[in-house]
Amino acid sequence: MNSLISNFMAKKGFSLIELLVIVTIIGLLASIILVPITSQMKRAKDANFKTMVSSIEPQLRICCDTEGGLIQDASGGDICVPSLKALYPDTIVLAEITIIQNCSDGNFEVIFKPGVKNTGNCQQALCTQSGCVYTGCP
Repeated sequence: MNSLISNFMAKKGFSLIELLVIVTIIGLLASIILVPITSQMKRAKDANFKTMVSSIEPQLRICCDTEGGLIQDASGGDICVPSLKALYPDTIVLAEITIIQNCSDGNFEVIFKPGVKNTGNCQQALCTQSGCVYTGCP
């Protein structure tokens, strides 16, 4: 009986197999938790992109109705005539803004592409005078 107790007391660490089992279990639990977090992050980025575009879209309508035209400043500044000073966000939020149709007969078409900060599932947004259509967004 004494030797059994002394053998039990002598062992003060974990075997390699025990450590590998614990690391494997922790890895599995982490992967189970990270998958939903990643998809939620993409949804949040998509929502941020949609919000950004939907806040700019009324400004485009005002530019066409009030001033009669959209301009795209090469420096990434105004997307509207200078008197309205409707600045759009930098390239981290919106990577590219392309004016396809510039207020002919009050109609416009502008394509927005998400920047690095908003890279989720959304690929682009096509905005016209009647609203925006999103490509790739859930």
